Amino acid sequence: MAQAASGDCRGETLRVITVAGDSTSVYTSNGTPSGNAAWVYKLMVLLGQTFTAAEFNPWSQERTQGTALCGYVLTGAAWTLYDAAYGGDTAAMNLARFDTDMLGHGPSDFGIVLCGANDANASVPSSKTIAAVKNIVLGWCDAGTAPIICTTTPYSAGTTAQKNGIRACNAAWRTWAAQNGFMLADTYAAMDPTDTGEAYDLQETGGLHPNDAGYTVIAAC
Repeated sequence: MAQAASGDCRGETLRVITVAGDSTSVYTSNGTPSGNAAWVYKLMVLLGQTFTAAEFNPWSQERTQGTALCGYVLTGAAWTLYDAAYGGDTAAMNLARFDTDMLGHGPSDFGIVLCGANDANASVPSSKTIAAVKNIVLGWCDAGTAPIICTTTPYSAGTTAQKNGIRACNAAWRTWAAQNGFMLADTYAAMDPTDTGEAYDLQETGGLHPNDAGYTVIAAC
């Protein structure tokens, strides 16, 4: 089985992160793709990158699903982040556009996958969601990219079955990551440490997308 890469796969000082996912990795707390609330921006700040108002304008870039590059780009002094997440995508839809959108811009040092919210909302069988994320991770390994698996964040407004589907996916990824030495960011546990299936204080009114406080928690993970 492919193993996670370590170090700078490009042999350069500038390091690259690519993000696969859905609107959890795109939108701000009011659902508008503009501003600095999204966790990808907060992550870059935590990595020591700074942006002026003029420099931070990734949301103005045209994005077309299934074409390279699908996403936004944040470039700092030491890190570049390609946000190839797409609102409404399931894990399988991310996998289908993996070669163009996650690999099309060139090598990455780290690949972050945060999927599953739309799968839960659409009641996609957890087995399909689990398999798709695993294949994304293995695809990054094959490309020499160190994968970081994020657990799916809570769906506070979901049904019991939808919440249990998220729990099943997260449990499978935790076990698989531990067995294979993959990095895992447990964003679900960070937002819902007692596993109630809800995190309304960290989400918008709809109970699915994070609010600004939720994005801060995700970035810290």
